Amino acid sequence: MGKQIIFTIGDGSFEQGFPVEFQIRDAGQTAFTITGQLPPAVEILQYYNHWQQAYCSLDKVRHKLRRIKIPSNQTKNVSNSKECSKLAEDLETSLKQWFDCLPLQQFSEPAQIILQTQDPALRRLPWHLWNLVEHRPDIELCVNFQHLPSTQPAWKRLPNPVRILAVLGSDEGIDTQADLQVLQQLPTAKVTQLQMPHRSQLIETLLKQHWDILFFAGHSFSHSEGKGGQIYLNETECLSLNDLRLALHSAVQKGLTLAIFNSCDGLGLAQSASDLQIPHVIVMREPVSDPVAHAFLRYFFEAFAQGQSLYRSVWQARAKLQGMEDKFPGASWLPVLCPNPTKPLPIWCKPRSPYRQLALLAGILTIPLALFAGWKVYEWNALQRRISLGEEILIESVKTPEKEAGVKAFAAKDFPSAISHFQTSLQIHQNDPETRIYLNNAKAGLHPAITIGAAVPIGTNSNVAQEILRGMAQVQEAVNRAGGINGKFLKVKIADDDNNPRLAKRLAEVFVEDSNILAVIGHNASDASAAGGAVYQGKLVMITPTSFSKGLVELGGRANDNFLFRTVPSLSSAANKLARYAIKTANKTRIAMCFDIDSVDNQSFRYEFAAVMDSAIREDGGTLIDIRCNFGAPGFNAEVAISRAKNHGADAMLLSPHVDRLSNALDIAKANRGQLALFSSPTLHTAKTLEGQADVNNLVIPVFSHPAAMSANHPFIAGAKNLWGSLETLTWRTPSAYDATQAVVAAVKQSDGSRQQLQRILSSPGFSVPGAFDEVQFHQWGDRVGGNPVLVQVQPSGSAGNYEFKLIEGVEQSVSLKKTKLIP
Repeated sequence: MGKQIIFTIGDGSFEQGFPVEFQIRDAGQTAFTITGQLPPAVEILQYYNHWQQAYCSLDKVRHKLRRIKIPSNQTKNVSNSKECSKLAEDLETSLKQWFDCLPLQQFSEPAQIILQTQDPALRRLPWHLWNLVEHRPDIELCVNFQHLPSTQPAWKRLPNPVRILAVLGSDEGIDTQADLQVLQQLPTAKVTQLQMPHRSQLIETLLKQHWDILFFAGHSFSHSEGKGGQIYLNETECLSLNDLRLALHSAVQKGLTLAIFNSCDGLGLAQSASDLQIPHVIVMREPVSDPVAHAFLRYFFEAFAQGQSLYRSVWQARAKLQGMEDKFPGASWLPVLCPNPTKPLPIWCKPRSPYRQLALLAGILTIPLALFAGWKVYEWNALQRRISLGEEILIESVKTPEKEAGVKAFAAKDFPSAISHFQTSLQIHQNDPETRIYLNNAKAGLHPAITIGAAVPIGTNSNVAQEILRGMAQVQEAVNRAGGINGKFLKVKIADDDNNPRLAKRLAEVFVEDSNILAVIGHNASDASAAGGAVYQGKLVMITPTSFSKGLVELGGRANDNFLFRTVPSLSSAANKLARYAIKTANKTRIAMCFDIDSVDNQSFRYEFAAVMDSAIREDGGTLIDIRCNFGAPGFNAEVAISRAKNHGADAMLLSPHVDRLSNALDIAKANRGQLALFSSPTLHTAKTLEGQADVNNLVIPVFSHPAAMSANHPFIAGAKNLWGSLETLTWRTPSAYDATQAVVAAVKQSDGSRQQLQRILSSPGFSVPGAFDEVQFHQWGDRVGGNPVLVQVQPSGSAGNYEFKLIEGVEQSVSLKKTKLIP
């Protein structure tokens, strides 16, 4: 069932806002609590009322409405679908912006969210539009009227047949027979119908038999403030559920599990059903027309009668109702599931024929081992297609006929032909690091060699992957030209992990099991490095050139047994320099933040930046603005983010996306249209950012190195220009990967060739090797010693229409970071 999230909205108002609390529960126990505030939003009630009135006034709705009583404030003017759709869009936009202010915006696991509020207006809102749940059928949101249990409920299998009491009430102007037909077509269901019964007949039927599901179709309405409601049994009798309380109580005691009121305005009925301890209730939050009611019932049982959960079935029905919103705007908002969290959740079990059961048993006895073995072979082959010494082209964006011929020759161990083809391909694409690595691997051929792994995100971010591989290829080229390491050539085995933690873990397992691999350079993103690092620790040295999350060092030890290192310098110094520049030089003191909640790296950068900003705020009177902007949110909207920033009086924006969501950051830059100054984390220092052209002009980024900050005669700069033809594609990732590979080479020269001794040498206080921009030396816990970031700015280059990263001259090169609290 996953986690349980208790979402409580406290006392407040749309004029003053509402306090909110999220209790994250695991196995019934509260793991942690998040609190926050929904801001004032008077316009939401106005938008809701306007949409409600327009919806009920639609010609298609008002003539087939399952409600007889019309509220006095209900307009009687006829509206059209276009007008109603516009009002629905306005309401949806306003709601989504409001929901984005909630402190919980991402949750990676399946979960059940139970909404608790005493405010009837809040209960009416279509909470399924919240980004957290809108596209996540594994996150279930429901409205609760009960006290919460100490443990999560179990499942309850409905009997075979499922006993359904179908009460068809007053049908003035509507068609309840269509509802009955849906029920009668259900498999393994026994349906008993009562057509416009009198009260005594309904009570007697409830008392006399056992029922699993109570269904009502007809006219109904809720009282003001949502306190109870009434159903029209027939042309003369209108009852509240309380009028049936003893009979309903008896039905619950005998097994009644679910009540469905496929009628209008049912939240008051849900409240009454909850008071009467009916376990689970489905109602319509607003008046519902016949076509929508019929469709919902059909869609719901299509899922529920096939064994789907109650939550998933409502979600699926709601999703399908969106197909009717051209004629009935907001139709998918109407169904509401109101469960009792203290009661088991019903499951409809499909019957199995004896023959199917026998076949299944035979399958159980004969197939599993074959399936397991087949799956393991399939998974192994899939992983192997992500790994290559030269047998596969992994970077599909850089492909030539000569490169294709080269990998075929390499796979056939025809190394002379492979060398020739790879050399020709490099004459066409000189800056292709994959081909450069394969060329050196082919030159090593069958000679004794030392092999290291390279874990990079080729499939999801080819630019970043190539930036890392260029640094490794440059070291490999120099080492092999010099005759190798202790007489052995250096080979690089490339692996594509897509920055996916699951893939990173599996590829790490492959590298650990391969005794030829002496060390691994990678991974790129911190979440991938953390997943792989948990496998490498204690077994195989990993040096990441790009992961700067502080949490990574916790995977390794702080003594001499740490196998996890990084050559990227301290993130705090980069955040420090950018924050000071923003305030002291750019004179920007109201900085809005847009970050990526799924990116460990960029959350770290956000907090480091916030720490420096907090200090500067006290000194200069500035402020850091959290506009609830998350690059990883489904349906991310750059225009909305810029609008929020401007509405909060921001004069700048800090962009901190996951490396695989750079396009969302470029969308922000485009939507900005030069209005706000833009700053970013080091993640945006990549060729893809420059594709934004004028949109990203003047963007300022802290980086860990830049060619203009180095001597033109530096071995790294000279070697890079010689290999790649120019320095235009050079970002901080290339020298960082260069340094990581240099460290491995230097340590191998001093070792006996074992993984354990390589780790001990890298961890020793005396270890040091010249790097691209500084000496490479590690603390015992794996962090790099030293490092001095610089600032670059996107500026037009010499050629028309092109842009480049230019070093910002005259910026103070070292800034002390004060001890300050972090801003959440």
